[in-house]
Amino acid sequence: MPTVGSTSKPAYVYDAGTDTWIPIGPGEHSHAYIPNTLVDAKGDILTATASDTPAILSAGTNGQYLSANSSTATGLQWVAAPTASSNWSLLNSGGTSLSGTLTTISGISAKDKIMILVGGVRLSTAGIAWGIRINGDSTSKYNMFGYSDVGGDFLQNNSTDTKIFLAQFPQSTNPTCSGAVTLTGCNSAGVKAFQSVGSRDSQGHAGGQAYINQGFYNSSNTVTDISVYADGFTFIAGTVYVYTSA
Repeated sequence: MPTVGSTSKPAYVYDAGTDTWIPIGPGEHSHAYIPNTLVDAKGDILTATASDTPAILSAGTNGQYLSANSSTATGLQWVAAPTASSNWSLLNSGGTSLSGTLTTISGISAKDKIMILVGGVRLSTAGIAWGIRINGDSTSKYNMFGYSDVGGDFLQNNSTDTKIFLAQFPQSTNPTCSGAVTLTGCNSAGVKAFQSVGSRDSQGHAGGQAYINQGFYNSSNTVTDISVYADGFTFIAGTVYVYTSA
């Protein structure tokens, strides 16, 4: 037969009316529990406001996500999901005419994305390559992967240079060139990724190159200005438009 003990032990019965377990019998009743009544609605999350102090956080609205916030009572909050859309605005209203050997658009601040569109470009000297520089940086930090079109011959391009190449003029000053660059990560300390494309009007003119590249600008500095540059030669025509987005 089982031994009959002499140490008192607690027991409980459940009261459905109050949703409570009620201690009965002798012995110490020190067991803690979280009552079902603490949660009131679908989506309630069990949390705490302090040590041994349970609480609930009601469900947020559709599309919100849970985030830590030490200033709230529970240390948690519901926040809106970030939007994935880009709101582009033109930084240099009406565009900026190219002139001299370098045309710079400054005043870029806290922008993650930059789109540079350049059209109608002409130089005073034939056979010159032109492109984009960031923050006036003339060092070899522009890494490009893609190809160039030289008179219908497509050549692999895997290079590091002192600017983002967009096009090279044929052996004539008459044709025009155009190009575009999109930069991302411009407001971060990491590298800045870019996609670029440029072409030249070589019809009736010998030589010249068009470029299509993807790559990165290897610098930890945020982007504050961009420049259209042509190896020290003079622009005689062309317009640059700079769009930015947070």
